[in-house]
Amino acid sequence: MRFPLNDKEQLYSKILKLIQPVLDSVSEMQGLWLKFVDTSGEYILTSRSTSPCKFCWYIRSTRDGLSRCHQSARLSVAKSRQRRGPVKMCCHAGLTSITVPVMIEEKCLGALVAGEIIEQPLYENARQRVVTTAGDLGIDSRKLLDYFEEIAPWTEKRIDIVTRSLDAISNCFIEIGVTAGKNERTELEKHLREIELKALLNQINPHFLFNTLNTIEMLAMMEGARQTPKIVHSLAELFRHNLYATSDLVSIRQEMNSVNNYLTIQKCRFDNRIRVINKIPSRLMDLNIPVLTLQPLVENAVVHGLEPLEKGGCLKLEGYIEANDIVLQVIDNGIGISPKKLLQIQQQLNRMDSESNKIGLINVQKRCRLHFGPSYGISITSTPGRGTTVTLRLPVQAGKVGANFEVISR
Repeated sequence: MRFPLNDKEQLYSKILKLIQPVLDSVSEMQGLWLKFVDTSGEYILTSRSTSPCKFCWYIRSTRDGLSRCHQSARLSVAKSRQRRGPVKMCCHAGLTSITVPVMIEEKCLGALVAGEIIEQPLYENARQRVVTTAGDLGIDSRKLLDYFEEIAPWTEKRIDIVTRSLDAISNCFIEIGVTAGKNERTELEKHLREIELKALLNQINPHFLFNTLNTIEMLAMMEGARQTPKIVHSLAELFRHNLYATSDLVSIRQEMNSVNNYLTIQKCRFDNRIRVINKIPSRLMDLNIPVLTLQPLVENAVVHGLEPLEKGGCLKLEGYIEANDIVLQVIDNGIGISPKKLLQIQQQLNRMDSESNKIGLINVQKRCRLHFGPSYGISITSTPGRGTTVTLRLPVQAGKVGANFEVISR
């Protein structure tokens, strides 16, 4: 089945609108300039949170350099389209780009392009090419070399992670095309929402990562690395859960593993000033909830509620079934939230167009409502100086309910 022209244009417009937040999210996470390039090599969209490196900017400041960049982009898109998958390609100036085609109905709309980057094994070869490039373009070779040396080389592992992320995003667009090809508009909107969920799940809080790495460093120096293996293991498991979750839904047990890994790290960081009470019944543990919903609520309580307290505090987790809903609560006895600030947060939570650049309350709220509708998600109560309770309500039919369901109703 073929689309009428206006339907194709509408689909293309929707995809472009969806690509922009994906570019912004992934580029912020990786510290990498991303763009969506059409088949002619023109940059249609670029990430707003990052910019080209000085090396690329200097080359593109000349007419010939800009033309060569577009030619390199055009060739990489053509190669990825021919291969129907990701390709790594060296540009005219010696840097590497990662190109993943976006295909709809056998038609290549363009490609997601990451870079340009320097591969560690090719660093010296790329460096030697700088002088030749500068001479060809008539620009200052010393200045171009200085800009080149500001670029940190990438490992194969990091390149592989970015490549797989972009390929997964591209595959989601292919699913949109298949759905649209059947002219099922309701299903199309469903797929658009699913991809928005995937884009939201790509966001990682860099501040927590940096604080954790600092903690690891201090522990290694102060304690002769006695606790370091434990905290490193918790960190690895936590980010493995965050980065490689393969399903929109996970069991509460799996999500609690992520919570426990996070708390292990924070207890080390705050010298066990945080006391944790887990009162979620074991019979709820096999119920399913959206991935990365409980751990962000715990992180919010620790960072904003308990961390400011000099003597630390208590964090309590509760769970029960109420009116065929799963209810999970994260309760802290921290500094609380002022009425004015609480009202602002509640207003943001109730607006589906609220934006969040990290995994936090707004992100969790948006994903829950995209999954289950406006009746579900987060509610907050708080008393300044006494603490905060964040309640997460989800439909029980989202998860697998065991034989003892009637026993665990509250």
